[in-house]
Amino acid sequence: MKKVIAVDADNAATTNPFIDAFHMIDNDSLPLDDESVDLCVCDYVPEHIEKPDHFFLRKFTE
Repeated sequence: MKKVIAVDADNAATTNPFIDAFHMIDNDSLPLDDESVDLCVCDYVPEHIEKPDHFFLRKFTE
């Protein structure tokens, strides 16, 4: 693994020593360039999204 990038609406992740880069998110778009990551792990996310199945299908098939 080259780099761990965190994207969160809360800056608490900035204190995690295993994160190499951090991006704040304030809407439903990911602040990452197309094809810039090989793997995306979402933890404690679906319960905060109104239609998670639609969100994930839209984000990762565009």
